Amino acid sequence: MSTKRTEVRRLARRAYRRRTSLEDPIHHEHKVTRVMYASMIEAAKKSHWEEFLESVDERTEWTAH
Repeated sequence: MSTKRTEVRRLARRAYRRRTSLEDPIHHEHKVTRVMYASMIEAAKKSHWEEFLESVDERTEWTAH
């Protein structure tokens, strides 16, 4: 996941340098990569939450509540 973050940041810098040229394909590439990275984060959060809920027992049910 950290490599994807690095890629998004690298594309952000390149897109910022070319901010006056709105037709440059780097802007689209940055947007697509950024959305994919956000989706990866959301999927990881959801997976972690579901694993936590599966591990809930009688002693930790109020923590989950």
